[in-house]
Amino acid sequence: MILLNTERLLIRKFTPDDWFDLHEYLSQAAVVRFEPYEIYTEDASKREAITRSESDSFWAVCLKDGGKLIGNIYLAKQEFDTWELGYVFNERYQGNGFATEAAFAMVDFVFKQKNAYRVIAMCNPLNHHSWKLLERLGFRREGHLRRNIWFKKDSVGNPIWADTYEYGVLASEWQIRRSNNNDFWVVLDKLVSESEIVIDRPKGSAHPRYPDFIYPLDYGYLKGTTAMDGGGVDVWRGSDPAGNLDAIMCIVDLVKRDSEIKLLIGCTEEEKAQVYQVHNETEFMKGVIIRRDVA
Repeated sequence: MILLNTERLLIRKFTPDDWFDLHEYLSQAAVVRFEPYEIYTEDASKREAITRSESDSFWAVCLKDGGKLIGNIYLAKQEFDTWELGYVFNERYQGNGFATEAAFAMVDFVFKQKNAYRVIAMCNPLNHHSWKLLERLGFRREGHLRRNIWFKKDSVGNPIWADTYEYGVLASEWQIRRSNNNDFWVVLDKLVSESEIVIDRPKGSAHPRYPDFIYPLDYGYLKGTTAMDGGGVDVWRGSDPAGNLDAIMCIVDLVKRDSEIKLLIGCTEEEKAQVYQVHNETEFMKGVIIRRDVA
């Protein structure tokens, strides 16, 4: 059963046949480091796939392109219309926004379809990727429990105590965030639709001041707009003929001592990765991709 369909993912019920892909990531030491279990064997993964296929709390996250299972979302109802969120993803697919995309879709689902009042999540403070994901989603850090729990023991059998960050978001807070995000993208769509895209640096051309730099995609600006550097709002244009604006790149440049945004229009996932690499190649410039929420 497919529960949700996002831009790049299918979120569905587990099946016993998922054991192979499940084992692929549950056997990765980096993936299970903060989990309450050790690395899974193949037999354990087969049993776990059956267990999850019978559960209403575990959801398989699969790529639309090819259907590969790359991780899972845990979302279980607690008391007082509160739901608890968790997520585990294959290390090979981390860093691409898949966990954020899946978690956003599931949280949005329980608020809209299950009348959730609150969604909570807990993670180890050392698991930076996990709590940063929660903060990107709009969760608020509500507590820091010190040495409150242990899952594993050291070489001589002593418990390895860990701290816990507690996060939560209310339905009212989520709705405000959703409304604000939607308004931002609607206004950005309007800006693009009312502006001419000028491509002054075509794909394959060299930078006018740095000839060793070759533009991997068409690069230009929105005519009649103004950015921080005094020029037009910058645009990377990809090969997708639909030309959707579904992401922006936020840049900090220490050489120019400024911050800018770049609009990613009609960019495939591969092209987004190229743009990301371009803006993160040196210690003087760093950037992050912000994706459009998919309702």
